[in-house]
Amino acid sequence: VPSAEDAEGERNRRRAVVEAVIQAKLRASEGEGLTADLLEKLRLLLANHGDVFRLEIGHDETTKVEPLRVRIKPGAVPVNCGLRRYPPAHVELLNTHVRELETAGLIKDYFGSE
Repeated sequence: VPSAEDAEGERNRRRAVVEAVIQAKLRASEGEGLTADLLEKLRLLLANHGDVFRLEIGHDETTKVEPLRVRIKPGAVPVNCGLRRYPPAHVELLNTHVRELETAGLIKDYFGSE
């Protein structure tokens, strides 16, 4: 387990990398013809919400949101839905994402699921 100082340093490193990518994307948007007015709006939006972006999955600080509560209507009948088909590129992306989540210890394979 990393020390608090090491963990803070890692968070700062990740924030700096994300900020560099955001700045590069802003410059690219400007180069693609985004108007000055819209560029400023985008810049403000990203400045206010830049903490939601990640380039890698890991043990980040917990978010302060209310847990989701699922309300099922009385007498509701479960419906069995078929599998959704995805293009191969999407399947590859999803598999990569799931492996990253497993590696980070955020999910685990449940062998009883189908």
